[in-house]
Amino acid sequence: MNDERKPVWPWIVALLMGLPILYQLSLGPWVWVLSHHVLPAPIELWLARMTPTYAAPSNFLYDHGPRAAQRIVDWYMDLWIPPP
Repeated sequence: MNDERKPVWPWIVALLMGLPILYQLSLGPWVWVLSHHVLPAPIELWLARMTPTYAAPSNFLYDHGPRAAQRIVDWYMDLWIPPP
């Protein structure tokens, strides 16, 4: 019987690196849902109220991060925001 345990640290590293990236990528669909009005009004209203809280970490990094990162975020968000 093999009682060797697999190390946990690769999963921890993957989560620590992956979750912030997934959070940032989730902002695009969040904006798309709000701008296309595809959800019932009460849910859309709740999402609109939660947006400043949900986007606060991203907004802080955008405001205080390097210009190159801001350009990447601008490009990514333009993919999700409909043209005026």
